[in-house]
Amino acid sequence: MRRPLLLIFIIILILGLFITSNKELDNINSDTNITINGVVKDKKEKSKYTQYIIDGYLVNDYKRKYNLKIGQIVEVKGNLKDLDNLNLDDFNYGRYIKSCGYKGLINSNYFNVIGQNKFYINLGKIKIYMRDTFRYLYKDSSNFINSCLLGIKDDLTKEEKDMFSKTGTSHVLAISGLHTGILCVLIAYIIRGINKIYKLFILVIIMALYSIMVGFSPSITRAVFFVTIMYLAIFLFRKRDGITTLSLIASLLIINNPYTIYNISFQLSFLATLSILYFNKIIKRKLKFDIISMTIAANILTMPIVYYIFGGIALLSILGNIVIIP
Repeated sequence: MRRPLLLIFIIILILGLFITSNKELDNINSDTNITINGVVKDKKEKSKYTQYIIDGYLVNDYKRKYNLKIGQIVEVKGNLKDLDNLNLDDFNYGRYIKSCGYKGLINSNYFNVIGQNKFYINLGKIKIYMRDTFRYLYKDSSNFINSCLLGIKDDLTKEEKDMFSKTGTSHVLAISGLHTGILCVLIAYIIRGINKIYKLFILVIIMALYSIMVGFSPSITRAVFFVTIMYLAIFLFRKRDGITTLSLIASLLIINNPYTIYNISFQLSFLATLSILYFNKIIKRKLKFDIISMTIAANILTMPIVYYIFGGIALLSILGNIVIIP
């Protein structure tokens, strides 16, 4: 078989569906009180509460009595929600949390700072500095820029989100292959005079730090691994096969967290990449325009998912992407 990893991926995908459909594998069956210790790895200001990522858990602070900072080591006490029965109307929010790789959701009103993690403290300072700098320099456009570069989408207004959704360009707000690809090209250009091995090492380190700073979503993880493997092949003078690389990365992500298969970001990111790899060359022979052919190719496999989830397809998506991608 030309691509054995593709067959392995299909087998792992089927096993993932089987494992996640067996609810007896879940350890938590009802809401329970819990105490955890961990580093505050991210912080999001929601409209009604502040949300922290601590020790692999999403921790919600509805009273907002505490102003924790990224990098602080804290003790948390609260109510751990039952993810198997956590639904918001027709949306399975519990499964979504699992698909993002989180251990669970805690509603807490008790935090006790017990130390600091210098690595996350400094990374958090860089993120906050960049966010505030963009707000100062670009003002009205800062929410869009922070979303594209730092993954901070909570500051976007409903009107802004609707505008991107209706034009089929919402993907530019979610950090994925487009963003990491541009970043990798810029890094490679800046360090172009360095030895190839050192160049690869620097590229991997910067991309890893960037991934930690903006959050390890499936789309970011896929993009970073994909670009890293592609650059590794270039530096080692090896033939690259995008579908094989994509199959390997998807298999590793599903093995690490079987619930990843339910994540919309994972589905759209991988299907769009696979669709481009397979259909872009075919369409390009007819149209001769990279942006148009790539936009059409990306939509072939993602269109059914978009229609199923959002109940419709943006007819302006091709025109919108031709304008916004450049």
